[in-house]
Amino acid sequence: MEWRFRKLSKDEVRADPAHVNFFRHEKLDSEIDSLVREDIQNRLDARVEGAEKVIVRYRLSDPDEYLDTGDSNHWLRTLTPHLGAKQVVEDLNSVPVSGERMGFLVAEDFYTTGLQGGWDVFNDPTDAQERIQRNDFYWFIRNVGRSAKRENDRGRWGLGKIVYPACSRIRSFFAYSVRYDDRVPFLIGRSVLPIHPLNDDEWYCSEGFFGIFDEDNDFCIPVSSIDKIDEFREAFKIARTSEHPGTSLVIPFPVESLNAPALKEAVIRYYLWEIVNDRLEVIIETSKGGCRLNSQTLQKEINSIDSTSFDTSRMLNLWKFAVDAAKFDFDRDKYFTLSATSVNWTDRDNWLASEDLAKAREAFNDNNQLCFGIPVKVQRKGGVKVDSYFHVFLQSVPGLRGADGEYIRDGLTIVGQKMFNVSGIRCLVIAEHGPLAVLLGDSENPAHTRWIGSDLKGKYTYGPQTVSFVKNSAQKLVDWLVDSEAERDTDLLAEIFGIPLENPPKPGPKKKRKKKVKPPRPDLPPRDTPFYSVNKFEGGFRVTTSPQDRTADSRDFSSLAIQLQCAYEGSSGDPLKKHSPFDFDFNDPSQISIEAAAADYEIVSENEIKVFPTTKDFIVDLKGFDKNRDLYLKSTKLILEPVDS
Repeated sequence: MEWRFRKLSKDEVRADPAHVNFFRHEKLDSEIDSLVREDIQNRLDARVEGAEKVIVRYRLSDPDEYLDTGDSNHWLRTLTPHLGAKQVVEDLNSVPVSGERMGFLVAEDFYTTGLQGGWDVFNDPTDAQERIQRNDFYWFIRNVGRSAKRENDRGRWGLGKIVYPACSRIRSFFAYSVRYDDRVPFLIGRSVLPIHPLNDDEWYCSEGFFGIFDEDNDFCIPVSSIDKIDEFREAFKIARTSEHPGTSLVIPFPVESLNAPALKEAVIRYYLWEIVNDRLEVIIETSKGGCRLNSQTLQKEINSIDSTSFDTSRMLNLWKFAVDAAKFDFDRDKYFTLSATSVNWTDRDNWLASEDLAKAREAFNDNNQLCFGIPVKVQRKGGVKVDSYFHVFLQSVPGLRGADGEYIRDGLTIVGQKMFNVSGIRCLVIAEHGPLAVLLGDSENPAHTRWIGSDLKGKYTYGPQTVSFVKNSAQKLVDWLVDSEAERDTDLLAEIFGIPLENPPKPGPKKKRKKKVKPPRPDLPPRDTPFYSVNKFEGGFRVTTSPQDRTADSRDFSSLAIQLQCAYEGSSGDPLKKHSPFDFDFNDPSQISIEAAAADYEIVSENEIKVFPTTKDFIVDLKGFDKNRDLYLKSTKLILEPVDS
């Protein structure tokens, strides 16, 4: 067994593996976030049919368990020369120094199928072959950016496997798997380095493998020797035996940020809903101890976290809200099923009977947790409409600043999808039913952090509109529940005050009004000059400091904000009231791009944004509006209250 990279032919195009840096550009905080999100969703997708939950184990080596140079060389000996190439050293930036002992991270699962499929498959299996048996080994080991994941799988892009080499200082990992169908154990490794030479004339490609090689064509197959596998298990503290199907991955020389407390935070942050529902249990351990995250221990483990990067109080409140949602009684009077909906919230008048809406408003005002079941139709291009649905859990929480909630698709927390900003509201938007969950999964960016409706154009009928409908659901339901206009009785007291008199009194003679004597005008402070201006251009507008602002140099911008509301002009009526998220949605960056300099901003709704200038040089551009429609703009100066320190 050995590590081997294929030699590049002289006429071969040379390209480095840019995909390794992919997740660093997504809306994730660190390598740990990427690892936890991508790794666990792959484990959940591989759950054995009928298993109640998946167990994931993370084992981080302590310094006293690091492999000495001799032991690590046993597993890396033929990889080491490649790690010493000039191009590799420059690209990795933290290649282990000579004699450095090797730490490692083990990530393994239980009650899963392992990497099913044949080792000798080197062409894409047909759909018929995939229906007979999944070829996870082929797609996981021999592909990048390509996947055969089925529609109900949480992943889509085939890029999740990149997190493993990205979390290693030597961009390498081992995979030890036991297949569920035949209990056959095997071991293979993979390395992703820049292209590099070992001497002046022999350059090697970026993908390297660890295993047994066919000398005729450099084709790598896994190590299947039980003795070698047992040696590997013992060296890396692996819990799996041949009696436990699943996959164990070993990341040698993990990046410095990988540690047990950070792993714990990430698991709770991104998989709260799956743990609360007892579909996932995660073990995090070192030689000195660890923790077990499941539905019974989660509250205690959240309470035990002391970290500046983790809001313990907020997560405890969200945990309690999620527990109540997971136990929600759908037969009680706090559950409301909307009638067949369109994907336009302006059509909501007939979605719920007036007496049910009154009950919902009363329960909401009494600070009860409510749940709305919202049906939707999903239709692929050229296909038929399929019924689906999602749930929105809502509760009014007096004293809560801002809104607190999450969007969850098939157990995944969509962390980059901003929740609406209405103070005093806690909510969960849960999409787990097949057709809609598939549509939302298809709309996600590769790191599964945002829903991008425009990605569905050409794939679904009303695909982008359906995504906007789900994203705006919590906001629109809250608007519905607090809509004072809907409760106003315009005929109130009409019987008393609306009866005309038979002989109305005649008006008397007008009295002459005394002329008021105006007091002397006091010395008023000079009127403040406008501090901002809004200027349209084709397809957008710019907010910037006003050229008329004579006090810009001394102005305190920390107390100022600008509220901006936009809509397309119509033939009549208030454009803002007639705005539809199908016109544009600030929450969707694929529709409207927002660029800010010397300013922060907050998206309030699909057509409202607040700008917070920090200096007089602030500039905020919004682009992407329909150039063939007139844009209506309303701007308001806001004075911010001082923040208590």
